[in-house]
Amino acid sequence: MSALLLALAYLAGSIPFGLFIARTLTGKDVRSVGSGNIGATNVARAAGKGAAAATLILDALKGLAPVLLARLVQDPRPFRSAAGLAAACGVLAVVGHCFPVWLRFRGGKGVATGLGVGLALAPVAALCGAAAWLALYKLLRISSVGSLAGVAPHFPRRSGFDAAQHACQSIDIQRIDHETVSAGVDQLRCAALPGHDCGQ
Repeated sequence: MSALLLALAYLAGSIPFGLFIARTLTGKDVRSVGSGNIGATNVARAAGKGAAAATLILDALKGLAPVLLARLVQDPRPFRSAAGLAAACGVLAVVGHCFPVWLRFRGGKGVATGLGVGLALAPVAALCGAAAWLALYKLLRISSVGSLAGVAPHFPRRSGFDAAQHACQSIDIQRIDHETVSAGVDQLRCAALPGHDCGQ
């Protein structure tokens, strides 16, 4: 079951909604416009704000859905918990968006899909990051700068895995399930770093 969900997470992430929406509405290939990216910002250039909004929502959903589905699994082996499987599914959904098999592994930047994953794992932290992105984008009109601003406060002088855990724990709001997120991060660290103490 876990292997199937991981594969589905990648495939869900690899669906190029921006490409489909822009082509349906305008007949244009969004990859030939502006930055060549298939994400919402470039879709706005090719097909307008409405198309961009639809792309943003759908790209976020393809990160959100696999994580929520994985959290319902009763037997997450080889992961120790459903939280670990959910975190891995979130990573693969973003990887699928950035490297979609259908587009010769040339996709988007994974910002909206990452937002969807964040909303499933730590919704308040994700919304804070989205607010930071929006503020910087409105000020500078550069999406990549806004994206970096959205995650930079959570990643000071830490490795990727520790930073992911810190990002969720740095906001002291009871509604975030810290233990669940921490368990998921520990599972990814255990799987990715040989020799790490997995607590077994």
